[in-house]
Amino acid sequence: MNCAHGRPSRQQRGEQGPWQHDLYDLLRRHGITQFCYVPDAGHAVLIDRSLADPEVHSVALTTEEEGVALAAGADLGGARAVLLSQRLIGAKPF
Repeated sequence: MNCAHGRPSRQQRGEQGPWQHDLYDLLRRHGITQFCYVPDAGHAVLIDRSLADPEVHSVALTTEEEGVALAAGADLGGARAVLLSQRLIGAKPF
């Protein structure tokens, strides 16, 4: 199956590498066009790929809670968004 942007997926091209690349391709195949995130080394591959993709909007946040509003607004506007979160929003520490 081709990615949403019409190019073959990494697997189709025979490429291997970090699982984050597969996740990015999966999100794009499912119509995600907005990526919001708090800068985090753990999400570096996803962030870099979203910034390099001319067909998506990448938005850096100061808190994950801002991303909830961005994702809700995207949905209301007919777009699909993903929030790359460092932690569970509203989760209580142990």
